[in-house]
Amino acid sequence: PARTHLALRVEGALRHEGTTVYRHVDMVHIRVSAQHVPPAGQLRGVEPNPNAGATTAPLAKSLKPKDGSFSAEFVLHLVPDVKAVHNVTVDVSVSDREGVVWTTGPSKTV
Repeated sequence: PARTHLALRVEGALRHEGTTVYRHVDMVHIRVSAQHVPPAGQLRGVEPNPNAGATTAPLAKSLKPKDGSFSAEFVLHLVPDVKAVHNVTVDVSVSDREGVVWTTGPSKTV
């Protein structure tokens, strides 16, 4: 079957509130997934797309920030359907020098 691909670049900067640093970021963890959203108002008698609601296998990367910033690239394999859209979700978290994961990063869906 035909496939559709989406190239996605995630960039960010680390920011500390206040003058005291509570923890030092050692790694940034990025998780990206996409969900196929069928078109609204399916016609009666039309067979629904069997891929409706399908979610791509999440992709994840962990990387060390450089000079307080990070960047990662992903290629998502999407369900081909010209009448539908895909919701892409990006979750970011960080871990400190002791390996404790902090889910302080944003989670965005577009």
